[in-house]
Amino acid sequence: MTIEDEIKEIQGEIKKISDYFNSDSTLDDSEKEKGIFFTKQLMINLNGANTLLEAVLNGKKESLKHSKNYANAAKNTVPHITDKLEKINDENALVLKKEIEESFNECWSSFFREFEKIS
Repeated sequence: MTIEDEIKEIQGEIKKISDYFNSDSTLDDSEKEKGIFFTKQLMINLNGANTLLEAVLNGKKESLKHSKNYANAAKNTVPHITDKLEKINDENALVLKKEIEESFNECWSSFFREFEKIS
């Protein structure tokens, strides 16, 4: 699977999580907004990492550091999302937590392999 495909898979997970946050009655509005904010941040960071990785592969080696920074920012965002899901603590939330963790870990591994090849 390509990084682009993995990001699309995560986008699907993010959509489900955002919908879940919006429909959950146990989180107050502030917590829902924070959860949705972090899902958006995750996508921004993944897309930024991928765009800059593509630039590196097209000869712009100076973009590697920035791609890694975006990828690391994405990695640091995932726990914020999973923490919100853990607070809900029902079966659906825990399934979504597991799905986003698995999807992200696969994507992270792909980024890491690409970074290793380039470095």
